[in-house]
Amino acid sequence: MTVLNADLDAAVARQVGAGAEIVQQRWDTPVGGGVRLRHPDGLLVEYVEHRPGPFDVDEPGKAFR
Repeated sequence: MTVLNADLDAAVARQVGAGAEIVQQRWDTPVGGGVRLRHPDGLLVEYVEHRPGPFDVDEPGKAFR
């Protein structure tokens, strides 16, 4: 599963505090970073931070509805 986050560091700190384990350390890309965590129930999740670009919008257009 992939979870998109506005603040990756805060999300990772919250999940590790709740018992998740980091299985792949943070990597960085031009648009943000990512990290993989294994939750206490075994679920493997990729947390990705995305810094919006100038053409990103808050709501999808009519074609997506």
